[in-house]
Amino acid sequence: MVGDYLQNTNGNIGRVIGIRPYMGTAPSMKYEYEVIIQYHQTGTVFSDPKMLNPIPITPSILERNGWFTKDGAIWFKKGPVRMGWYKKNCEFIAGYHTMPFIVEFVHQLQHVIKLLGMEDGIVL
Repeated sequence: MVGDYLQNTNGNIGRVIGIRPYMGTAPSMKYEYEVIIQYHQTGTVFSDPKMLNPIPITPSILERNGWFTKDGAIWFKKGPVRMGWYKKNCEFIAGYHTMPFIVEFVHQLQHVIKLLGMEDGIVL
């Protein structure tokens, strides 16, 4: 999805800025579409989707993005939005209602944040 953070097979992290039909002519590189990635180090690259991998969420990524530990769980609070994290399960909490999400990778957390109407300003 446009805006998602992914890493290539070399471990370089980039952000998806577009997706388009494959435009190349090399038969050995034939795939239906290519992902347009913006890398900090090398600029914009057109990539085979099979060469991209999700970025696992780590405690340090959560901490850099405002999550904190309390009572054995990891929490996030911004305005009226509160989310709790326990193992690989993330729950959105509003009053007495909860909505569980399974979140293992950075791009999945980006989707939850967008779904909740918050700014997607994840720091890696």
